[in-house]
Amino acid sequence: ALTTVGSSPYGIALSGNYAYISNTGSAGISVVNISDPLSPKQISTLSVGAAPFNITVSGRYAYTAMLVTTRFQ
Repeated sequence: ALTTVGSSPYGIALSGNYAYISNTGSAGISVVNISDPLSPKQISTLSVGAAPFNITVSGRYAYTAMLVTTRFQ
């Protein structure tokens, strides 16, 4: 089954019945309940203000790394 999780999903972390997805295009994190694999449900989104490209979960916390580019001219 499929569910929409924002634009440009990049990283995923699994913890219990939840999948945490970093979305570089929409600069946010999506939380999806995967307890029923045939019917995953996005239950929350969080804007993080930058382009998250990786994500991990430890206990009650999710950690993400942001894609930052610097261009010198």
